[in-house]
Amino acid sequence: SVNWQGEISLHPIFSQGELSMAGFKLATAWKFAQDELRLAEPAGEMDFSTRYRFDYQENTARLVLEDAKLALKGLSLTEKDKNTPLLTLEAIESDGMRFDLQARKLVVPNIVVRNGRIAASVDEGGVLNWQNLIVHGETGDVSAPSPDASVPVSQPLIVRVGAVKVENVAVDYSDHSRIIPLALAVGQLNVLLNASAEVGSGPVKAVVDDLDVALNRVSFSEAGGDTPLLSLDTIFLNNGRIDIGNREITIALAGTTGGGTGVVRDKDGRIRLIEMLDPGDKGKLKREIVETGAKAQAEGKPWSFRLDSFEMNGFNTSLQDHTLVPAIVYDIKDIRVLLKNLTNDGKTPIDFETELKIGQGGNVSASGQASQIGDHADARIKVVGLNLKPLHPAVGKFTLLTLESGDVSAAVRVKYRSTKSGPRLNADGSVNLDHLMLNEADTGERFLEWKKLAVNGLMFGLSPDRLHIEEVRLLEPGAKIVVFKDRSVNLARVVKQPDGANVELPPSQEKMPAAASGKDQKLFPVNIEGVRVEKGVVDFADFSLVLPFATRVTDFNGSVTGISSDPSRRTALKFEGKVDEYGHTTVEGGL
Repeated sequence: SVNWQGEISLHPIFSQGELSMAGFKLATAWKFAQDELRLAEPAGEMDFSTRYRFDYQENTARLVLEDAKLALKGLSLTEKDKNTPLLTLEAIESDGMRFDLQARKLVVPNIVVRNGRIAASVDEGGVLNWQNLIVHGETGDVSAPSPDASVPVSQPLIVRVGAVKVENVAVDYSDHSRIIPLALAVGQLNVLLNASAEVGSGPVKAVVDDLDVALNRVSFSEAGGDTPLLSLDTIFLNNGRIDIGNREITIALAGTTGGGTGVVRDKDGRIRLIEMLDPGDKGKLKREIVETGAKAQAEGKPWSFRLDSFEMNGFNTSLQDHTLVPAIVYDIKDIRVLLKNLTNDGKTPIDFETELKIGQGGNVSASGQASQIGDHADARIKVVGLNLKPLHPAVGKFTLLTLESGDVSAAVRVKYRSTKSGPRLNADGSVNLDHLMLNEADTGERFLEWKKLAVNGLMFGLSPDRLHIEEVRLLEPGAKIVVFKDRSVNLARVVKQPDGANVELPPSQEKMPAAASGKDQKLFPVNIEGVRVEKGVVDFADFSLVLPFATRVTDFNGSVTGISSDPSRRTALKFEGKVDEYGHTTVEGGL
């Protein structure tokens, strides 16, 4: 229905009043344009009302609309010969709008878009399906205007938009222009922003301000696949600003909450997630972003970007390596990341903090600063009680041992800098390897264990090279040493031989390689001030003797000092222990 009330004059041409339209079917308008659109008959109704004033004087039309209201309800758009709608919305509403034709100014105080779904896809040729909705007819050769033609410059249209709200809109997007097609699904999109623009005179000038975005129930998957490769509870962006005229993007805070992924290395060594996110696999969207940036750079006015803070909270992942049987599995839980000062100015360093928990046992945290281009970094890394038992398949692949227990702790500061002469690296701190237990796979007997291995005063460097350790403390070690009849030692037998390798020969039959001349090689500088052993136990047996024997050495204590790769330095050692119940042994000397 259409209603009008007001006044009208033909001389002069003038009219003002109120105009309203209710329940206008979009299908009615579609019937007049269906040959130009690749759209099936749409669903939905439109309501519109406004106060207006119109006059025509001195060959100039003046039109002012005030307090205009627009509402689209039950909107549904579907491509011809397709079943799934491109767009469904419960409502699009705006009120309080004002338009001045002479001033070329449109003010929209608010727009609300709520409850629906948007679907978009890019085909193999890089064409977005929304681009195909309009039928493009063949056009003849249209001559361009001559360079000296007088072309009037139109007054720009100024558009000011107040609050724009998008509430509860789902998004489905797929990109088949990639080598491995990807799909993005968003269960709920919510947006709030203010905007203004000038269009029609030169480049478009537009500003989006006070931008807040929240995407809930986000998942990435292989197009056509049912299992998400990565999911996030929420992706959010707060207090953003986009200035197209000045080519500036600033965001106060962005981040994610929840979600997870699985990084799985299959039996062939492939990691599907990494293949799908390969930077070299550039789909349409990424190509357009890169091309836009390159064009702006070539014009001498590149885009500037600044993100003050990015945070990730509560993300989980599973690391699996199926090249080994059974697979190595680590579950990483509650990953938290904080990044600050993310820009593209090429100068501002990035501050970072991260922490995570290992499901099998342990915690890892790191903090520091890194350059944007990766040429220098300074980080403090702390590892507490990282359980090593999940690595037992790797130990079993190369040895005849089973890793029963072990955990690593470390507190290290790492500095890296790239220089013209090469990379420089320094790492200082301490490392502990505690509660280690390695058993023989066939007998189940202990092969090697200790309660605590502490490396203190660790200083490692590259350019200049060095490894300096103030002290290594080994508490309550236990070992099993057996010399067999053929004079081979169990220490060598536990290492698996490669397929096709020769059977290990006894030491007397082995051909020893010629020693390399010290003049031909430069040793890595190593200095260990001292190694201290406390409360050790060694089970020793020698079956190569005429009278075989076995014994146990307990309370094995002692130290080694002055371990160095410097040939001029001397290493001193002194150990003592009890042999069975009544014996005693002492080892003392120098190397």
